[in-house]
Amino acid sequence: QAVDYAKWAGDLARGVAAYADAADHYERALRALELLPKADARRRAELLVCAGWAHQSAGRTTHARRVLEDAAAVARSAGDPELFAMAALGFAEFFVSPGSTAAVSLLREAHAMWAGREGGLRIWIESALAIQLVGDNFNLRDEAEHLTASAEKAARSLGTRRSLAAALLARAFVARTASVETARQRIELADEATEAVRDRGEITLEVMASIAREVAWMDLGERDEADRELLRLEHLLGRLHSSYWRAVMPAMRSARALLDARFDESEALARSAFAASDLPSFPYELSLAAVLGAIRFEQGRGAEIVGIVEPLLRTYAPYPVLRAAHVFALAEAGRLEDARRGIDAFAEEGFEKLGITDNWTFTLGLLARACFAIGDARAARALASLLAPRASE
Repeated sequence: QAVDYAKWAGDLARGVAAYADAADHYERALRALELLPKADARRRAELLVCAGWAHQSAGRTTHARRVLEDAAAVARSAGDPELFAMAALGFAEFFVSPGSTAAVSLLREAHAMWAGREGGLRIWIESALAIQLVGDNFNLRDEAEHLTASAEKAARSLGTRRSLAAALLARAFVARTASVETARQRIELADEATEAVRDRGEITLEVMASIAREVAWMDLGERDEADRELLRLEHLLGRLHSSYWRAVMPAMRSARALLDARFDESEALARSAFAASDLPSFPYELSLAAVLGAIRFEQGRGAEIVGIVEPLLRTYAPYPVLRAAHVFALAEAGRLEDARRGIDAFAEEGFEKLGITDNWTFTLGLLARACFAIGDARAARALASLLAPRASE
């Protein structure tokens, strides 16, 4: 009874958006479950899934991922594909933290479990997996497009509005990795997703659609439309009552301030946004460094980027964009021989072998600027040939 009561209390708290309280109740249920003489793996997996999703909505994303990873392991041992899928989807966070290798692994396993099955969960698995694949490597876009097509077809066949919205938003996310010129298409997809769930209490999906539209309007250079969408997004976030999304508005306003050369304001907003963020795929220090680096570059203080980047290399050395920023900063600081060694290291690894991710164009652009500074024509030509197909973006 203690387990059932705590679970019921958690469900009630979650229903009124008291997510932190809900997570505490679910954790209490888990502790009570451990006192029972006979282990119930399925019940434990269910409570872990509930706790993980509640922690995530409360903004405790790092802890949520640990709980959901445990939930997946228990659901796997219990042979429950539905609970495993729920754990994997929570771990993946849809398109908020794309490009997670661990999320891809869990979602592939969930997809295999659901092979030959119908239902909304399979649609969500395919949509989330597509987003994670292109977040990790644009070279996997063909597979991602196949997954979104399958998800959209199934959602339209089943007539499930919520699942259709998820599939359409995944398709919009994948389309942007193909080209910024897909902006009009992405707006149409986001509009249809919004209509699918309007007045149905699916505020999170409406938030995701609003973000997709705002990005698309910015890609089109339609600043007024983007600003209007930003106001709609702010209204939606106010209705969501979830700490999980608390970094979104200051992050977007920071980007606006940067575009308008309001550098002090941009920096203050970025510090506010990323200090509030607990997204594992966007570590605070990396996110803040990206903004500060852009600000220093626009201020003509590129040499200072060395001091921003170097402390991070000890933890995030595998990130090509961070290494490229370091090489660029060295060139800006006049440390040309150090920059040359950095370019040579990239060339030896093969510029063409850099994973085509969301930062790919930016990474090559930083290296190209460094090549110009050090006068490396051969490396510059190699980079130019890779960038040429995306010259319009």
